[in-house]
Amino acid sequence: MPPRLDLSITNYVAFQWFAIIAAFVVVRKAAKRYLKDPLKPPKGWQNALEALLVYIRDKIAYATIPDKKVADSLLPYLASLFCFILLLNLFGLLPGGHTATSSLSVTGGMALLSFILYNGVAIVKRGFKHWAHHFLAGAPVFLAPIMVPIEILGNITRAVALAIRLFANMTAGHLVLYSLIGIILFFETVLVSPFVVGFSVFIYFLELLVAFIQAYIFTILTALFIGLNLGGEHEH
Repeated sequence: MPPRLDLSITNYVAFQWFAIIAAFVVVRKAAKRYLKDPLKPPKGWQNALEALLVYIRDKIAYATIPDKKVADSLLPYLASLFCFILLLNLFGLLPGGHTATSSLSVTGGMALLSFILYNGVAIVKRGFKHWAHHFLAGAPVFLAPIMVPIEILGNITRAVALAIRLFANMTAGHLVLYSLIGIILFFETVLVSPFVVGFSVFIYFLELLVAFIQAYIFTILTALFIGLNLGGEHEH
């Protein structure tokens, strides 16, 4: 009997929907407030969102992508990517929450989109010939049989590294918390509870910091790979 395709909604899928809805609600609320009175100083969520977008534009997009027009056109994607990953990470810290970014299928899907993007943008903006020549890494043509496979592997490895880095970092913190809880069960005594609870709180706040850092790293590396393919990493 052939295997049946299972398209049931998992916890990870549900929390991705929650992240999309939450981001949509916040952005829509800030946009409506801005359109109502563009000259009014932003406050609350609007102020935080504008500060975040300006930071992503200036410190990520403009800082890594040499073509300003390309950076402006990709800003919505980079901002959405950062907010989406951040919300997934934060939802996983809520009681009863599930961290979708601790699933390799989720991080792999986002890495695949980044792979298509940083290669597709280079082909569209610089042309297929420039993109293909990039795989020579500046070496003479007669070295193509050696350099091209190496560069292609490196191009693929970038996306793989994006997926594994986010997956591993978001999984590691949860494993530490589960291990700490297991200490109580292993020793079968509540005497170790103060140590376990104290260290668990420390790990929890550390995970909160990691949630922001990993969203930033995934976004800036995606922008960096776009910039490298556009400018030619071996030309500078």
